[in-house]
Formats: sequence, structure tokens, C-alpha cells
Amino acid sequence: MNSRKLALILIGLMLIPISQAFGHGLGIDTTTSLNYEERKILVSVEMLPFYFDESENKKIRIYAFDKKTEENISNVTFLIDIYKNNKLILHDSFFAPDGELIIDVKEYDYLEPYFKSGGLYHYEIDITSIDEVDNVTDSLSGYIADVSVVDTTYHKFKNSENIDVEFRHKSYYDEISNFVYEPLEKIITFEMPFNWETKNISHLQVVHEEIFFPKNFTEMISPSYKAQINGIDVFKSNLQIDDYSDEDGRIIHFILLQDHVKFFKNTIKQQQAEHGIDTFPDKIYFQLVPNDELIFPVSVLTVNGKYQIDLSWVPKEIMSNSETKFVYTVRNGENLELEYNSNFDFVVSKDGEQIHRSAEQTRIGGGAIDFVFPSDGQYTIIFDKIRNSESFTSFTLIVGQPTENKTSIPDWIKNNAGWWAEGQIDDSAFLQGIQFLINEGIMIIPSTETTQAPESQEVPIWIKNNAGWWAEGQINDNTFVSGIQYLVKVGIIILG
Repeated sequence: MNSRKLALILIGLMLIPISQAFGHGLGIDTTTSLNYEERKILVSVEMLPFYFDESENKKIRIYAFDKKTEENISNVTFLIDIYKNNKLILHDSFFAPDGELIIDVKEYDYLEPYFKSGGLYHYEIDITSIDEVDNVTDSLSGYIADVSVVDTTYHKFKNSENIDVEFRHKSYYDEISNFVYEPLEKIITFEMPFNWETKNISHLQVVHEEIFFPKNFTEMISPSYKAQINGIDVFKSNLQIDDYSDEDGRIIHFILLQDHVKFFKNTIKQQQAEHGIDTFPDKIYFQLVPNDELIFPVSVLTVNGKYQIDLSWVPKEIMSNSETKFVYTVRNGENLELEYNSNFDFVVSKDGEQIHRSAEQTRIGGGAIDFVFPSDGQYTIIFDKIRNSESFTSFTLIVGQPTENKTSIPDWIKNNAGWWAEGQIDDSAFLQGIQFLINEGIMIIPSTETTQAPESQEVPIWIKNNAGWWAEGQINDNTFVSGIQYLVKVGIIILG
């Protein structure tokens, strides 16, 4: 399934009525009704096609109808103002004999630059005549519609190994800016204009943002993520991991429903009041980072939203050639109740090729599966044909190196490193302490062998400088450990 279909499914799962949709990327909004004689007259605005920014044939459809009879209104004159990014881009009057107006963007040269991308379009509409050509009215003014159409942007950055990685961002609300990836911190940030006024939020249904990156971009692949909105931690339900819309990539969805937006607004207001700030931001600031602290279970909906799979595994750090126990539950996607007497295929694939498939069954709605990964690398775990249906979902996992190739340093060692760099601890005492900690398994460094006899027992000054900078947070753990590895390599620190 492609991302277009998934976008529609996500919207559908949230039970958003199309007639009341707002700012969700579907390209349609229906205004509140105004009374005229015995009728309730609404105006609907639709921007076509769905993927507006990718089409050369862009149209705006505006029509007036009676909410009671659901019939169009005849002989309507619309006075229309359209705004984008707070700029008036169209002010004109149009006559629609059958109440339906189609505006072809190509017919307005001055409009085309504003419709090359998606985003949020604000419509202010008055009906100045109705029923009869000369029946002028001023009682049907002030219709407001806010229509979001999908905006797609591409962003290229270097990863931690200085290799180009391209991100794709789709906004189903408004155009974003300042999309940045920081490889050292593995943080993605971007921002989007937003009106935090209560009037705006009151008819907002969802803010939906979508970040795509390649699955071989392993430094961003994680079973879960941490995210913030304007510096505030999001709810777990605000993030959805999607590994099945694109075979080569992962998509992270930000899904902010109206109640979530209200919560973020109230929290921002409270924080600003504590600092004596009375102005409000005019943007939403997004931040996304892999969650190094894995929290179980990892929950993912099936493509059609019918089921949810909760998955945990032991050990948390999956190693090749070592047994991993996967513990799962199968739940109803709507009410999250356990699905008893469930069956599915448990599938493992690597590099696009299936390496394992087994038929599994559970009477109690959950169970466990043991599996041994044959080598390091990236794997996809698929729960397929759930309850004999077409429902499936998947998890992308990184199977890593054995523990001896990793680094673990207790935080309190930084104090000792700082004292050593300042001369408060002599070389011998510090090195003997490091040697003891490594030999006892309290401090873990990548496996290092002694390859030469030391020419002297003096510690190079650069290693002591590194220790001081590391204690002050100016360099990372790996840089400090490289100095310790050098001392092991040349035989100044003896391990065994």
C-alpha cells in the first residue's frame, strides 16, 4: 500500500467526518450554516485533486447548498477572498446558476505561483445574491473555510558517516520550514505556522505531519521515538511508525488531534505565564529523536487499522546467533481488547528476502516466539494474514554487535577524569583504577588487543587533555574511549 492510501486510512481511523474536516490535508472544508428564510445554507470549498501540489490540473470547487434538503442553491453570486500565508491572493465575484462554481487555477496567471505547493488556504466568502439573479442579500456573509492540501518537500543532509541521506516530508496541514537533521544528536526538527487562538482550534480535527527516510539509514531506525511539540513531550498516540507503505523507507507520522492541540496550548500558556511572557508563538515546533531507552511494548496498527500488535523481546539488545524471545499480543484496533483464538504468519525478512515463515496460533490473545538471527544487520518482522485476513503489520529491527564491541562508562568516572586532568590524581592511580574497572566489567570498551610493547610508561598529553574535555562535556564518550584503547594497545594499561 502506498502513502496516499495510508493517509486516507489514518484519517478514516480517527472518524473525521468529511463534511466537518479542517486542516487535515484532504483539501475540503465545509463552513458553519447561516439561516435564510427556512433554510440552513452552507458553503463547501474543495481543492482538487487530493495531491494538489503534484498536479498540473488544479481546480477549486465552491458550492452552496441547503443543509436540510441537501440540495444546491440556485443563482448564487459568490464574493470570494482567498489568503495564503496571510496574504490576499484573490478577491473576485463569481456567478453560479446551479450553486456550484469551478475555478480553474490555470486561467489566473497571478494565482499559479501560490498554488505550486500545498499548505493552508483561508477562504472568506459572502453570498450576495440567491435564488433569483436580481435577489440581492446581505444576510449570508462571513462564511469562513480553511482548506489544507498536502505539501511535499525534500531535504538532503549528511549522516554521521558523512553520507548523503534524503528525507521526504509531507504536511497535511500547512507548509513547513527550517527542516534540519543533526547527525550527532540524531535529531530532526522543523516548524510550521499555526494559529493557537481558541477559535481556530475549536474546529480543527487533526494536524498530520509525515517524515520519510530510507530504511538503510540505520542511525534513525529505532523501535520507538521521542518527540516534542514546542518543547513539550508528546503522547505515545501522537506518533505512528509506518514500515509498510514504502518497501525502502520508514515513515513517522505525527498525529495531533484537537484535544492534543488544546493540551499543548494550555501547557505553553502555563509555561509562559511562569516566565512572565504574555505573547504566544505563531508556530508549531516539531522535534523527533530515536528513543535510546526502549519502552515495551512497541505497538503498531495493521495497515487497515483493524488490529494492533504489541511486541516485546528478550533480551532488549538483540544479538545475532543468540536466541531472542518475542512476546506479543493481538488486539482489536478500535477498542484495544484482546483478540482471542488468533492466528497469523510470523515472517522474518532481510534485504527484501524472506528467511523465515511460521504459522502461529494463540487462544488467549498473546504468546511467545523464539528466533535466532543468523547475522547482524537490519531485519523486518511481519505479522501477516492476521486471523485469516489480509491484515498485516511489520517492525524493523537492528540486530547489533556483541557486547564486547560496545561502550559503557559509569557517569561518576567523569569526576575522576576531571581530577586527573587537573593533576589532583596522579597517572598511576588513575590508570590502575581504569584497568580495575575494565577487568571487573564495570567499564566496557570495544575489544582491544595489545599489539606493541610500551616505549615508556608516560601517558601522552593528548589523552589527559581528552579526559579533561570529556569531563567537561566537550567531547563524547567514544573520543575519550579511543584514548583508553590506545593505552591498552601500547601496553600502558594491561587487561586480563
